[in-house]
Amino acid sequence: MNYLTSCNEAIAIKAFSMTVLRKICEHYPQLTQEVIPTIELIIGENNAPGIQSRGRKELKLLRKIAAKKNP
Repeated sequence: MNYLTSCNEAIAIKAFSMTVLRKICEHYPQLTQEVIPTIELIIGENNAPGIQSRGRKELKLLRKIAAKKNP
């Protein structure tokens, strides 16, 4: 999460961090409540196409994980 929220990290590292967080959430679905708002905030303030694209993709998958947790 620190890599994702850091202002000094490269775009590729932030994008990869989103994927890593999503994979962790697959095993610990309760973390989606923390990860989803963070990614929404990051893609809202960062105009880099790589962040936008990866963020939308990971949010879609994270919301599916959250829905399975709370049917």
